[in-house]
Amino acid sequence: MWYVMQKSTTSSIHTLKKGQVEILNSFLEGIHHKTKVLKRNAFGCRRLPESIRPKRTNRKSEVM
Repeated sequence: MWYVMQKSTTSSIHTLKKGQVEILNSFLEGIHHKTKVLKRNAFGCRRLPESIRPKRTNRKSEVM
Protein backbone atom coordinates (compact mmCIF):
# COMPACT_ATOMS: atom_id res chain seq x y z
CA MET A 1 0.00 0.00 0.00
CA TRP A 2 2.76 2.45 0.92
CA TYR A 3 4.60 1.76 -2.34
CA VAL A 4 1.50 2.54 -4.42
CA MET A 5 0.94 5.83 -2.61
CA GLN A 6 4.59 6.76 -2.93
CA LYS A 7 4.66 5.92 -6.64
CA SER A 8 1.52 7.95 -7.37
CA THR A 9 2.81 10.88 -5.34
CA THR A 10 6.15 10.96 -7.15
CA SER A 11 4.32 10.61 -10.46
CA SER A 12 2.11 13.60 -9.59
CA ILE A 13 5.10 15.69 -8.56
CA HIS A 14 6.91 14.78 -11.77
CA THR A 15 3.87 15.80 -13.85
CA LEU A 16 3.62 19.15 -12.05
CA LYS A 17 7.31 19.86 -12.55
CA LYS A 18 7.11 18.92 -16.23
CA GLY A 19 4.12 21.19 -16.88
CA GLN A 20 5.27 24.02 -14.63
CA VAL A 21 5.61 26.57 -17.44
CA GLU A 22 2.16 25.83 -18.90
CA ILE A 23 0.55 25.98 -15.46
CA LEU A 24 2.19 29.33 -14.72
CA ASN A 25 1.23 30.75 -18.14
CA SER A 26 -2.43 29.76 -17.75
CA PHE A 27 -2.49 31.23 -14.23
CA LEU A 28 -1.02 34.53 -15.44
CA GLU A 29 -3.37 34.61 -18.42
CA GLY A 30 -6.32 34.28 -16.04
CA ILE A 31 -5.05 37.15 -13.89
CA HIS A 32 -4.54 39.28 -17.01
CA HIS A 33 -8.10 38.59 -18.20
CA LYS A 34 -9.61 39.40 -14.80
CA THR A 35 -7.64 42.66 -14.69
CA LYS A 36 -8.95 43.67 -18.14
CA VAL A 37 -12.55 42.92 -17.12
CA LEU A 38 -12.12 44.84 -13.87
CA LYS A 39 -10.78 47.87 -15.74
CA ARG A 40 -13.65 47.75 -18.25
CA ASN A 41 -16.21 47.52 -15.45
CA ALA A 42 -14.57 50.45 -13.64
CA PHE A 43 -15.22 52.61 -16.72
CA GLY A 44 -18.83 51.46 -16.98
CA CYS A 45 -18.55 48.90 -19.79
CA ARG A 46 -20.45 45.77 -18.87
CA ARG A 47 -19.85 43.92 -22.14
CA LEU A 48 -17.51 44.40 -25.05
CA PRO A 49 -19.07 45.83 -28.19
CA GLU A 50 -19.69 43.28 -30.96
CA SER A 51 -17.04 44.89 -33.17
CA ILE A 52 -14.16 44.10 -30.81
CA ARG A 53 -15.52 40.98 -29.09
CA PRO A 54 -13.28 37.93 -29.73
CA LYS A 55 -14.76 35.24 -31.96
CA ARG A 56 -15.72 32.05 -30.15
CA THR A 57 -14.61 28.77 -31.64
CA ASN A 58 -16.09 25.37 -31.12
CA ARG A 59 -13.17 23.51 -29.54
CA LYS A 60 -14.88 20.12 -29.87
CA SER A 61 -14.77 20.35 -33.66
CA GLU A 62 -11.07 21.33 -33.57
CA VAL A 63 -10.16 18.22 -31.56
CA MET A 64 -11.83 15.80 -33.96
